[in-house]
Amino acid sequence: MSEVAVVDIASLFGDEPDPATDNAIAGQFATEAAIVVSGFPGSQTLEERAAYLRSFFATPDHVRRGLATRRHEPGNPNLYRGYNPPPVKPHWSYNETFDVGPEPPLPAPDLSSHAAFTEENVWPSDVEMPGWRDTALSYVRDCKAIAAAVIRSAARGLGVDPTKFDVICESENSTLRLLHYPVMPEGFELLNTDGSAKAHLVDGRPTITREHIDTGGLTILWQDDQGGLQMKGRDEVWRDVPTGDGLLSIHCGDLLSTIGGAALASTPHRVLGTSGERFSIGYFIEPEFMSQVMAPNGAEAKSYGQHLTDAFPTRFLPPGGAAATG
Repeated sequence: MSEVAVVDIASLFGDEPDPATDNAIAGQFATEAAIVVSGFPGSQTLEERAAYLRSFFATPDHVRRGLATRRHEPGNPNLYRGYNPPPVKPHWSYNETFDVGPEPPLPAPDLSSHAAFTEENVWPSDVEMPGWRDTALSYVRDCKAIAAAVIRSAARGLGVDPTKFDVICESENSTLRLLHYPVMPEGFELLNTDGSAKAHLVDGRPTITREHIDTGGLTILWQDDQGGLQMKGRDEVWRDVPTGDGLLSIHCGDLLSTIGGAALASTPHRVLGTSGERFSIGYFIEPEFMSQVMAPNGAEAKSYGQHLTDAFPTRFLPPGGAAATG
């Protein structure tokens, strides 16, 4: 299995754009549909910060459950952001997650999803995890700078006006998602999107997250040394994403191609398991909820909040499906 190529992007944070870096990044997206980057600001402390962020999953059950979404803990106020425990029924992935949204919350259109989009983040206390909130928010700031620099570099390399991506690059909206993949219980069933049972083995490894694409702009992923993340290139070839200190992988969400064309089309990816548990951290830069975006299928422009609500009609509602307004 070949690997996604690594590109040093230190030059993107200098005084002048480097055409060689721009061409390398654009070429990666146009062929392998993803890129692994090194040399970015904060790369030297990346592993230390990631280790502290993922330690949330080692906190006592009552701490995690106290921050769980209302779908899992009906007495909690948070609908969207916070902790989601591993599934107990057949599902398309087996993991537990913790989501952080924009801080402070952003305005959103008057939709059924309004309350979820505009809710406050929930955080472990400084007594339980001193400085954890600050570490998460500094990680978000660094990822935002990396995402904007890479998007604009790719645009220059592709001959596209970088300012066309301002709706994403200048947005304050993002999701930081911490993911822990425990060892899958014996007999747990992974499902395809149509609800059918999933084939479990690829190259002798079990699939722990099905093939999918991301909603939004650009995704930045850190993974631990267990690896397992794979990207599908424009040539339909699956490539492993290499691991290593100071490395992040980057791939396209479903909205970039409406601005940058087929070279920035959304990237199919999946996760294959290993013998042990696995951790990763995803950062998803998105347009603001009120921003007008063109849907990937070329339909009429709509707010990003409407785009998300149409794509996931039940995700942002309280248990039972009643409209969440605010």
